[in-house]
Amino acid sequence: MRTITTTRATVNGARHASVLPGATICVGALVSPGQSGPVRIDVERLDPLFGWQFVRRFNARAAGGRAGVPFRPSAEGRYRASAVFRGTPTAAPSLSRRFARLVVAKPLRG
Repeated sequence: MRTITTTRATVNGARHASVLPGATICVGALVSPGQSGPVRIDVERLDPLFGWQFVRRFNARAAGGRAGVPFRPSAEGRYRASAVFRGTPTAAPSLSRRFARLVVAKPLRG
């Protein structure tokens, strides 16, 4: 019998984040209960005319329930990430049910 898992996508360790243009962030996954194994992370960007567009796919390995990879957004805008834990012989696969969201923008002037 395999352990049932849950997976959560993260951006800089949280569900939501905002950064300045040019910043490198960490997109990742949290796999409960602390499983290790292969993880896939997909990043999409919101195009105002065509909706969500695929940007990048990362293959990583969770260790102790955490996986993360560096990502530098190419432009200002809204991004979202999803994560999939691919499972192991002792842990069932799972996928994030919610997206981790990122806003890349310059600060507003007052």
